[in-house]
Amino acid sequence: MSAFFVSENQGRGMLELLILMVQKMSRNASGEDVCDFLYDIGEDLAKHYPLGHPERLGALHLEMNDRLKALGLGVCELTDCAQALKIVHRKGPVCKDPEFAADWQRFFAALLCGLYNMWFYQSGAPAALGCKVDSQNDVTTVLYFKKR
Repeated sequence: MSAFFVSENQGRGMLELLILMVQKMSRNASGEDVCDFLYDIGEDLAKHYPLGHPERLGALHLEMNDRLKALGLGVCELTDCAQALKIVHRKGPVCKDPEFAADWQRFFAALLCGLYNMWFYQSGAPAALGCKVDSQNDVTTVLYFKKR
């Protein structure tokens, strides 16, 4: 019985619930307010699922993917780009409503920014650095963690 409660299907239902909640929020609040709220949720999520204190980028990458997998939020790839850290996030929750899909990607990217920012700060990154969305499509969000 306990296997049922931790199955992939259970997680998918929760993600569909999240998408529906965000869709309803976007009808009742400005897009900026929804992004701000989801950014805060991302930070809180990172506090509930903190990283250890990895000393190398590879270890940080593995820990992030462990947490993302546990949350059912996709996977990330980190690349050191000298002046920034490039984050390619794939396999995030997909919105099946074609009229809301683009908005969902924007809102999910805001959640990711909060999540990644807090994880980097927990790992010792200075407050002068921050996460910004560079591009996004249906399956990939590209973010950069660099000087604000």
